[in-house]
Amino acid sequence: TVAETLQRSLLPRSLPSLPGIAAAARYLPASPEAVGGDWYDMFRLPGGRMGLVMGDVAGRGVSVASLMGQLRNALRAYALEGYPPDVVMRRLAGMIDRTEMATVLYLIFDGGAGKVEFASAGHLPPLVIAPDGTPQFLEGGSPPLGGLRPHAYTPIRADLMPGSTIVLYTDGLV
Repeated sequence: TVAETLQRSLLPRSLPSLPGIAAAARYLPASPEAVGGDWYDMFRLPGGRMGLVMGDVAGRGVSVASLMGQLRNALRAYALEGYPPDVVMRRLAGMIDRTEMATVLYLIFDGGAGKVEFASAGHLPPLVIAPDGTPQFLEGGSPPLGGLRPHAYTPIRADLMPGSTIVLYTDGLV
């Protein structure tokens, strides 16, 4: 109960709104004992852009939920300071011990330009569904944070058609 309360308190209570963007999020643990380090976030960035995050710290319990909170807050701070996704990942990699592991995807959505830029540290790829229903995974990324030596995090860019849907998810969904 303590871990679930901690985890839920570290997730956003609501998602920000931006004209032309409809957003939804759902957190549903497999069971109360399974509460761990899954998280999501969404926040406004300068220039009418939106930051989207999906992450998963490996393990269960209060210590995992605590690390999740540290990574979530650090990512948000680095993003709001204006760092691009690859630099944010490199900075997060410096925070995590080699005995820990986390997957993280940080995506910047620029609706005005119809573009996304993201970096992934071992996380599942974003799924983009075009207005005609055609799905496409945005592939690319680097190994998870922790455990391994630091890696280069390459920014990945893609164009989106107006009316596209972006889906971020954790391994619990698949």
